[in-house]
Amino acid sequence: MSFLLHDSMSEFEPADLTVEQRPKAGKKRTSARQRYRIIEGKLGIPDIGQIAERGRLFELLHRSVNQYGATLVSGRAGTGKTTLASQYAGRQKNACWYSIEPADSDWREFSSCFSACLFPKGRRTLPKSIGPSDADISEYLTRCFARFAKRRFTEPRLIVLDNVQHLFDAEWFGSFFKQLITSLNNDARLLLLCRSKPAAPLWRLRSKQMLNVIDESVLNLTGQEAVELGEARGASINECEDALDASYGRIGAFLKEIESRRTQLSRK
Repeated sequence: MSFLLHDSMSEFEPADLTVEQRPKAGKKRTSARQRYRIIEGKLGIPDIGQIAERGRLFELLHRSVNQYGATLVSGRAGTGKTTLASQYAGRQKNACWYSIEPADSDWREFSSCFSACLFPKGRRTLPKSIGPSDADISEYLTRCFARFAKRRFTEPRLIVLDNVQHLFDAEWFGSFFKQLITSLNNDARLLLLCRSKPAAPLWRLRSKQMLNVIDESVLNLTGQEAVELGEARGASINECEDALDASYGRIGAFLKEIESRRTQLSRK
């Protein structure tokens, strides 16, 4: 799969919840009226520390977000998906982030957190149904985006959903994400991060110019990028090439290889 901008791939009630401070990892918030929990550490752009700048990918992502309603970044752990997305989202004026966990395959858990991601303060749109029908999902998204459109952002708001692979086996996944992507308008852009390819119904949206894909083959380090990153850390060209081969192009493994090789040399 290649990155080609010209050829891409029930009932509700509101709840009053106010976030008084920035989310803290692991902190749980519970509503007395609703039996659900929001782990605030899942919301908010993650702090990834020092970033290895990758201008090539940043530019590709920027172009995709601006030209498509939804962009999916797919690659195994260590390919730099979250780092790239965090770097990009951190530079946007209006960005919200939701790091999905295995327990979020439960519809009530997911939809509660998704609403909290869109609306960090104030009233949330919450579902009553446990197993939503297509109509339930449609009404939920209609209410969410109706409120979303009232915000009048100066730029489209970026919605980032990380670790989407945890939802692939959920019965409601295909319907929700198809409706989510088709619901996007000029007020919002969607960025999906996952470790594997999603189910066919979502994947086929590529042919309708709704979804663009950046896959692992694009995320992998090029030879030039490997040399630049390695030399910046004191490695020779040969060390960079060996580390690139050993890591199969995954930036996380590559940087560990460079660090390991430099540590071994320093001990000699």
